[in-house]
Amino acid sequence: MNPKRVRLVNAARKALFQRTQVQRSAGAARDNFTPAALKQRATRKIIRRVDGAVDSAERGLRRFAVPLGLAAVAGLAFAFRRPLADATNAIADTLSAAASAVTGHLAALRDDTSPSLADDKDEHNEPV
Repeated sequence: MNPKRVRLVNAARKALFQRTQVQRSAGAARDNFTPAALKQRATRKIIRRVDGAVDSAERGLRRFAVPLGLAAVAGLAFAFRRPLADATNAIADTLSAAASAVTGHLAALRDDTSPSLADDKDEHNEPV
C-alpha cells in the first residue's frame, strides 16, 4: 500500500474510534440526566449526608453522655417545676404531720409510764 493510503486508513480508523468515544460519552451523559438517574443520585447523596449526621450525633452522644444526661434531667425538672413543687410540698406536709404525731405519741407514753424519781427512791430504801 502506498503511504497516502495508509495515512488515510489510519485517519479513518482514528475518526471512527473518536466518533465511537463521543457517542459513548454522549449516551452516558444522556443517561446521567434522565429523571430516574437524577432521583437515584439525589437519594444516594441525601442518604450519605443523613448517615454522616447520624454518625456525628452518635459520636457526640458517646463523648458527652453524662453532661447531656444531666442537662436532660435539669430540663425535665425545669419543665415540671410546678407539679414537682406541689408534690414535694404535699409529701413534706404529710411527713411533718406524721413526725409530730409520733412525737406526741412518744411524749404521752413517756409521761404515762415513767415513775417519778422520788417514788423510786422510797420504794428501794424501805427497811426490810
